[in-house]
Amino acid sequence: MTTPSNETVLSASFPSAWHPWLAPVVACDAIFNAGAATIRDLLGNPKWLGSSNVGFFGVLHTWGRDPMIFHPHVHFVVPGGDVSEDGTEWLSTPSNFLFPEAVASPVYRQKFREELRAADLEKNVDPTVWHRWWEVHVQPVSDGRAVLKYLSPYVFRVAISDNRILECTETSVTFKYTPSKSKTTKTRTVEGCQFVRGFLQHACVKGVRHQLPARPAGCCAQLVPDPFNARLDGVEFADDA
Repeated sequence: MTTPSNETVLSASFPSAWHPWLAPVVACDAIFNAGAATIRDLLGNPKWLGSSNVGFFGVLHTWGRDPMIFHPHVHFVVPGGDVSEDGTEWLSTPSNFLFPEAVASPVYRQKFREELRAADLEKNVDPTVWHRWWEVHVQPVSDGRAVLKYLSPYVFRVAISDNRILECTETSVTFKYTPSKSKTTKTRTVEGCQFVRGFLQHACVKGVRHQLPARPAGCCAQLVPDPFNARLDGVEFADDA
């Protein structure tokens, strides 16, 4: 369900160089927590809205066009309005605007740093990364129904469908994919064990706080109970190459 205000999608991730060593449990929780904290902090500022209890949700997406590559990122669907802190009026952001990406990026970067610090992993990071630009995409999407239609399949969809698998032998699997920003379909052949490893790295990871690829935040979090805890573990990361 969307609100009667304009909706915005905020997408956040972290540097791809960290994918091989940052455990999936930490990575997924850090993106969710840092992204949600960024949204709450900025919308709590009267300059952008003036209410930090906006109800929104995030959808975890761990694959790109090539399912062998682990690319965790979260799409947050955020309404451009909320009831004021004292409950007396409805506050709205300007039409088709939430807050600038240039403002969100350093806030999200700091929030992510705090997540790594809490997990005692900040020491593993090259300090120069905290001075670089982190991509945070903030895209207005009108009433949000088209975005829900796009995101909803990812809650249940797997990383690769059967019709993309072209050949499966005793030792290898060949599949097709279309690289980002390209209309040309390519094929890739990998060893069977590598294919299984690449596929399983997109399974929900045991230990992630809510265990599901969709997570509520703000006032919405009070309406949704914690889901079940049964999930696969033993997930590994694929190389970016």
